Amino acid sequence: MVFKNSAGEWPAHDRRRTKRWPTSSTCALRGPSGEAAACTVRNISQGGFGAECSQALTDGDELTLRLGRIGYAPARVVWRTGSAVGCEFLRDVTAAEVALTLATATRAAKGETD
Repeated sequence: MVFKNSAGEWPAHDRRRTKRWPTSSTCALRGPSGEAAACTVRNISQGGFGAECSQALTDGDELTLRLGRIGYAPARVVWRTGSAVGCEFLRDVTAAEVALTLATATRAAKGETD
């Protein structure tokens, strides 16, 4: 899933400073209530990630995303549209952490990638 409008433009709220890498991986997410849930990460960068998540999140919520099998990173919800969320990391995430996340993440089940 690409988060572009019907004209093929990136939304105004998209202020990416780093290249995002497309993926369709199931990752663990711990929301503001502390409850763990799985989400499907659609893209990731050193600055943040886009995901599909059924957990009730709102702008400004702080959460933690499991980076593949290598660790966790705190993040904040920047925007939400339906089940799609855009989040920024609250600590520096290195290019190596992004690469390891992409290499070790569990692929989303068929049907979750549509």
